[in-house]
Amino acid sequence: MSERRTPGLEGVVVEEIAEQSAARAEAEAAARHAEGVADQFAGEVRDAALRMLTEQKSRAADAAHGVAEALQRAADGLRPEYPPIAHLAEHVAGRVDSASTSLRERNWDDLLEDIRRLADRRPALFMLGAVAMGVALGRIMATPPNRREAR
Repeated sequence: MSERRTPGLEGVVVEEIAEQSAARAEAEAAARHAEGVADQFAGEVRDAALRMLTEQKSRAADAAHGVAEALQRAADGLRPEYPPIAHLAEHVAGRVDSASTSLRERNWDDLLEDIRRLADRRPALFMLGAVAMGVALGRIMATPPNRREAR
């Protein structure tokens, strides 16, 4: 009679541990893969948002430059009859143009830090600027692209 060996309790436990280890390794690999996909997706979303913000920043800088040019033209027209007002308009035009150049050339991190410092130092001015910027951006965004190009 041949003797039939059945795996002992130890063999069953070892097999069970091996299966659990393999399942754990598969789950960890799947989690790492999912994390990589999520990181890649988040990076792509972040890049797309940054591109959109950069485009909006450029549009705002263009609009501010347009305002500066309009103020300069107004100053030129006012100069013969109202020199003090023309001087003020020229001064404001220069400041607006300087701000548009700064907006165009600086990165988002620097701009946000400047905004935070302004909000800390002069909250009322910050709120006034936020309202003015909201109105200006609302007007820019409400203008159809073909009308913006015609200006």
